[in-house]
Amino acid sequence: MDSLKPTLDALLKQYTSKPDVIPGVALVVTRSSGPIYSGAAGLRDLSKPDVPMTVDTVMWIASMSKAITSICAMIVVERGLIGLDDDLKKVIPELKDLQVIDRTKPYEDGNYTLKPSTKPVTLRHMLTHSNGILYSQWYPHSQAYADAHGIPNLRTGKRSAWKFPQWHEAGEEWHYGMGIDYAGLVVEHVSGKKLGEFLQENLFAPLGMTSTSFNMRPDMLARKAAPYTRKDGKIVPNGSELFAFEVDQESGGGGLWSTAEDYAKFVRMILAGGKTPEGKVLIKKETLDLGMQGHLEPKAKQSVNDAHVETALSKFPGAKRDYGLFGMTFEEDLPTGRPAGSIQWDGAPSCHWFVDTNTDVGLVQVVQIMPFGDPEVQGLLREVETAVYKALKA
Repeated sequence: MDSLKPTLDALLKQYTSKPDVIPGVALVVTRSSGPIYSGAAGLRDLSKPDVPMTVDTVMWIASMSKAITSICAMIVVERGLIGLDDDLKKVIPELKDLQVIDRTKPYEDGNYTLKPSTKPVTLRHMLTHSNGILYSQWYPHSQAYADAHGIPNLRTGKRSAWKFPQWHEAGEEWHYGMGIDYAGLVVEHVSGKKLGEFLQENLFAPLGMTSTSFNMRPDMLARKAAPYTRKDGKIVPNGSELFAFEVDQESGGGGLWSTAEDYAKFVRMILAGGKTPEGKVLIKKETLDLGMQGHLEPKAKQSVNDAHVETALSKFPGAKRDYGLFGMTFEEDLPTGRPAGSIQWDGAPSCHWFVDTNTDVGLVQVVQIMPFGDPEVQGLLREVETAVYKALKA
């Protein structure tokens, strides 16, 4: 383990010291007892050479928000406020008149033929992306619907961005989409609190996550990383912020701003079986164990193994996988040394986290580079993860 810090320091420096590779990166590796590595390299903003990237630099973590919201959804399940398999059409007014696309009719131009949704839609479906409500930006046919009906991008933070029908009935397929956003609505409806308020009371405050929020506070803005885009192999300023600073509807699926240091506290809590460092139980270990298991129905599981969208799947092509209540689960060992049974997910600006409870290790690596799946960031992540497991086995 003594070799881990110099090895990771060198890797971060290697990937941030040359132009057009990675402007800045923050990395925390933790066990249930606490971090075993915390470091950063590069710059927070390339236009400010005297401001280094740090582990408390604020970044848009996008879909890394999902695991946080999913944990809170399971907290309300634990409290008996809703069941994992209750029909949400009877709970959330927004789903009462849900419709599904008739895929036997033409749909390519976005002017779909719709029919009533007949199957129950459950929290389990929402948390596992098997609910049928897709992200427009990932699927051309869904984007065509958004364009045809004037539906804005979710990054605007507008409630009108949620007005999509199902692509399929719940449970039948796996498609990346808005399920965890709706899970956030479930938390709001059954708790009587705004999602951000519930997260603050039940996760952020107990864990000391002081720089994680749906809204950009002035103190966070002062530490925010600049967003970048890779264009023709070159790193260029993104030109606009990646997500709205203030929102109409808090997006449990992708609206949080956070830091590597803060998110690692959340990862550490999972590794510690749901407890804070002081021993307070935030969520039961058996609930976490349930969430770490795969939950897809057979047909949906087949589709998640056939999926080719640019998500976390692209890191380990061919690895057998399922989807749990908190993220993607792997059913076999990975080439980096990570054993079967781990869970992971990502954020659009090429951010990443994973939890491996079998080895008691988790990782958070955050940058602000679009589009998702940046090849340089992927390369660094593979080298970092390989180095971590090599050190743990030494």
